[in-house]
Amino acid sequence: NATTFASTSGIKTITSAGKTIDFPFTFNGVGGTWRFEDNFAIGSTRTLTLTNGTLNANDKNVSLGSFALGSGTKTLTLGSGTWTVSGSGAAWDANTNVANLTVSASTGTISMTSASAKTFAGGAKAWPTLNQGGSGALTIQQSNTFTDITDTVQPATITLTSGTTQTVTQFTASGTAGNLITLNASTPGNQATLTDSGGVNSVSYMDIKDIAATGYGEWQAYTSNGNVDSGNNVGWVFAAPPPLTASEYQISLKSFTERRSF
Repeated sequence: NATTFASTSGIKTITSAGKTIDFPFTFNGVGGTWRFEDNFAIGSTRTLTLTNGTLNANDKNVSLGSFALGSGTKTLTLGSGTWTVSGSGAAWDANTNVANLTVSASTGTISMTSASAKTFAGGAKAWPTLNQGGSGALTIQQSNTFTDITDTVQPATITLTSGTTQTVTQFTASGTAGNLITLNASTPGNQATLTDSGGVNSVSYMDIKDIAATGYGEWQAYTSNGNVDSGNNVGWVFAAPPPLTASEYQISLKSFTERRSF
């Protein structure tokens, strides 16, 4: 029962009244627009495909097995809701047929929740927060921009494709004691890059390998906070600075006070 929405004009609204619709869905209408009026859910093994037209989540939550693109001209407006992607393998494929794709990232979250290995192929676009929400390893492909990369399940693995750069506004992924988050590159010995234009990114209980941290932001992975330097990393601060002596503190405080007075 594959279902295709094929309108080519106007705004069509979709209300599912809390039901999970266990069909694959395709949006394929040149010039068409579809807008969710409430939370939208399809089966956990089903694929939502955007081929032509504009799909507007309208700040609603969306649940699906996987996401894919067709070969047309399309716009995806993610909104401020959470997109829960439960599939494994190529669960989010915005790289195949990425030509003529426009993404409005907004402030939402894409949460990849499979307990098996899954891939986020971002097609070198700007995305909202990407969450590692399942125990299966999450691999991020292409060089993308994210509001944040985070996690809600520990232990877990976040793998960046070697040779790519992920640009973030912040990076808040962290593990817990005894349940580390592994952050690594897809090819051992070949780095991937994280970059942030400013601010401090401080992680805890993370095992880091083959990751270059760049940009004007500071990347703190103090071993005193349970982090592990597994090698071939650049730009991370693993050793916390020693505490200030009393005299150093007084000098620092005096300098700060003088700057505020100025």
